[in-house]
Amino acid sequence: MLVVTIQSAGEAGQLIRVYMKADVPVMSAATEQAGDSPLAQERRAIKPSDVEAIIAEAVQQGWEPEKKGTPLRFEWRGNVLFPLFPN
Repeated sequence: MLVVTIQSAGEAGQLIRVYMKADVPVMSAATEQAGDSPLAQERRAIKPSDVEAIIAEAVQQGWEPEKKGTPLRFEWRGNVLFPLFPN
């Protein structure tokens, strides 16, 4: 399990904590063409585009990065951000 904590760079505001699986399935070209299941797991790399997508989705779901408050918690599955309750 990976936990990514994001906070506004400007000032100490509300945090978001995003939980995600550390390992993701990897498919080779051969298994993908055959429609088979992935054969291996690989460590997830958090890319800048992932962080950008997480921030955009969190703002849509009510995150106010400049406002102080209790950290919001989410789970990142695929490319979707799910709120974890209670937040």
